[in-house]
Amino acid sequence: MKRILLLTAMLLVILTASAQYVDLGLPSGTQWKQTNEIGYYTYDGAMTEFGSQLPTVTQQDELREYCTWTWMGSGYKVIGPNGNFIYLPAAGGRNCNGNVYYVGSYGSYCSSTPYGSGGVYYLNFNSDRVDIGINDRCFGRSVRLIKAIQPSTEEAFKAELKLIVEDEDMMEIYQEEPPKLELPPLPQEKILSDVIEVQDNDAEVEEIEFNSEDDEDSMVHIVVEKMPEFPGGAAAMNNFIVSNLRYPLLAQENGIEGRVICQFVVNTDGSIVDIKVARGVEASLEAEAVRLVKSMPKWTPGRHGGKVVRCRYTLPIRFKLQRGEEVSN
Repeated sequence: MKRILLLTAMLLVILTASAQYVDLGLPSGTQWKQTNEIGYYTYDGAMTEFGSQLPTVTQQDELREYCTWTWMGSGYKVIGPNGNFIYLPAAGGRNCNGNVYYVGSYGSYCSSTPYGSGGVYYLNFNSDRVDIGINDRCFGRSVRLIKAIQPSTEEAFKAELKLIVEDEDMMEIYQEEPPKLELPPLPQEKILSDVIEVQDNDAEVEEIEFNSEDDEDSMVHIVVEKMPEFPGGAAAMNNFIVSNLRYPLLAQENGIEGRVICQFVVNTDGSIVDIKVARGVEASLEAEAVRLVKSMPKWTPGRHGGKVVRCRYTLPIRFKLQRGEEVSN
């Protein structure tokens, strides 16, 4: 009898634990917990307490993209492709000064994906929109945990790449840190005496200066230990773009919106060169995106192997007209 009661209790514990997470029918198989954790968490606090139970920005964007979001007055009913649902309350947030704001009208949810040295990606919403944003790690946000099937490194990288390149309804600015890979050290300099055999003869030889650092200094890196960063970080870059972007009049008149993905190289002195449009929408929007990048101040350059290096950077810039916006002639 005691054994039966024990087995029954164990079964109830298992069923209760399983019931805490909801299978929404998402492509990745990620299950979302039914309720929030209590209180607000900074990025560091959330990572310390929950670690891998926090969703990545890719998992948050999957929830945003594949589910139906219905505003319920103080939060969203999030309905998955299979009809199951969870509720995300608009619990507000807590700024870096400790002040709580927008309870009941705004939701802000922590991800495990950092941005640069001081930023973090997060899911945020109000009654009109659901977005992915970037902000400082010191902000306090709600936490909703997940239970996920962990993809392979290659699958995770493809998922992040798809999120950057293909999602047209993403945030204003999106630059994912590269996967944490075991990176090889930078090539060591070759010593001339190791590769040149010196012969003692009477032939006249022209002296040539050789600098083994030339090739290394001109190399453009894609994945480095520390990516380049706009001065002041993600929030400062957001402010710069909002303050300096000039929406082309022709595009406004024709209701043209979209995201222009720019690529450029950040030199070792922080200057920006080799600006290209990797994916465009319309000529005037592409020209404005390039002009905006050209006008940026010098960045903090990337670092690898203890050295400052040249690095290629990808920066999507979103052009979106406000609802009911009128163009003055």
